[in-house]
Amino acid sequence: MPRLVSLIASSTEIVCALGLEDQLVGRSHECDYPPAVKKLPVCTAPKFNLDGSSYEIDQRVKALVQEGLSVYRVDAAKLHELRPEIIITRDKSFWRGRQAFTLVDVGTIAGKRSGDYFAFALRF
Repeated sequence: MPRLVSLIASSTEIVCALGLEDQLVGRSHECDYPPAVKKLPVCTAPKFNLDGSSYEIDQRVKALVQEGLSVYRVDAAKLHELRPEIIITRDKSFWRGRQAFTLVDVGTIAGKRSGDYFAFALRF
């Protein structure tokens, strides 16, 4: 059974709906359904403070994007520790229309060569 990490909340729900929940070994910070996935290790985090008004959060995100930075951090150590065989993400993950992280980032961060894992990239 392959070890799966889902970095998209909707994909986590789909994996579980297909009866593959027991193969999930990690998730994004946004994955919270079904409730049982909350026990899984979290592999991402926002690079900005979530406290404040929508305007303040938007300003923080815009500042990161303007610098050409992603808005999410992928936990390299956690991904490496989890040893996923399949990473489900987007070819470019976006948050409010701004780039969060790319598929290449995920593979590189996981410390894996392209033949060591399969990254399943969804396009929305």
